[in-house]
Amino acid sequence: MNTRLPLWPLCLATTAAGMAMISLGPLLDAILRDLGAARALGGVLSLAFFGGMCLAIAAVNFILGAFSSRATLMLGATLQGLGMVLAGGLAGRLGALAWSLAVIGFGYGLLTIYPGMIVTSLIKPAAERPLSIINGFFAVGVLATPLAIGQALAFGISWRGVFLGEGIISFGLLPLLLKAPLPDMPGRQNIRFRQIAEIWRHNPRLLILILLALWLYVGAENIFNVWLAKFQIDTFASSASRAGLTVSLFWLGLTIGRFGMVRLLARVPPHRIVFAAACFMAGGVAVVALAPWRLVSEAACLATGLAASVIFPLVAGYAGRFPRWYAGVVFSLGYLAASGGSMLFPYLVGPAADWCGFRLAMLLAAAPSIAVALLAVPLRRSADA
Repeated sequence: MNTRLPLWPLCLATTAAGMAMISLGPLLDAILRDLGAARALGGVLSLAFFGGMCLAIAAVNFILGAFSSRATLMLGATLQGLGMVLAGGLAGRLGALAWSLAVIGFGYGLLTIYPGMIVTSLIKPAAERPLSIINGFFAVGVLATPLAIGQALAFGISWRGVFLGEGIISFGLLPLLLKAPLPDMPGRQNIRFRQIAEIWRHNPRLLILILLALWLYVGAENIFNVWLAKFQIDTFASSASRAGLTVSLFWLGLTIGRFGMVRLLARVPPHRIVFAAACFMAGGVAVVALAPWRLVSEAACLATGLAASVIFPLVAGYAGRFPRWYAGVVFSLGYLAASGGSMLFPYLVGPAADWCGFRLAMLLAAAPSIAVALLAVPLRRSADA
């Protein structure tokens, strides 16, 4: 077990990734208005972004196995910055913007996946604490970004200017990564069928449950990431800056919970925390979606984030039960499943909002939250098998 793994370079990477992931939500209303696109098409942009992330997961496992940790993270920062510059400077139509977001998603995927792969491969058997820390910094990036975007829009900066500014920040990560201590995963290589078979044979039931739980949870979370600001604008006539604040409230809860959970782990079994958190998350989603008053909905955003905060690092931490660098592969596969949820669930919200109303469309996020709660005990039993 590597207890001296330097986390700060990984935290920088995940903070920049958090900035990229959350930007579409606060900018979505301005983008759709500027490009003259219908609300139902908003999900196409999130589909492209998370599609790029899926390609990154495939690349990191099947193509980039010989790359060092430094080279992998620097490639991610470069592509994330390039995609943002393309989005801000060249994307004049919805289709071109979608392609730009796919490039951003590819770079984001490397920056957000690889730190967890390192942690689960080098820190065993339980990687929950360091995963909570690096995911906490991811939450810091997500928390700060909607506030900054809201202020930028209030000062008259366009969504294009926001993307260009974020591209500069992403490129600024390169010299820091160049000098940072970044250990490689011993023995890591491109995956072949033999390794896939070994991972499957080790604990197939645990693997399936990890993938299913992350598919459900992250899909529900990204309904909020993509649509929460637009929901507040359309339902409560909130300004763009105030709508961005509600996204920050959601991620403030996530940030507090992820840093605060570190002490709780020593006292309560992880599966019990996951069960309670997922139930409270479902309740919070219901209040956000159905509250008759804006202040109640906004307060519920904070509570929902606080409840949701512990789910991802605890479920993803089960990847550490797999041997050697295979743990990192399982972690990345978990992100692949999460990307599938991120592509599907937010994509459904746009058409659902036109069909049955925005409130019921947002309420969709409660169903996968309840499903995650039902998976908590089977996860624990499979991990102990």
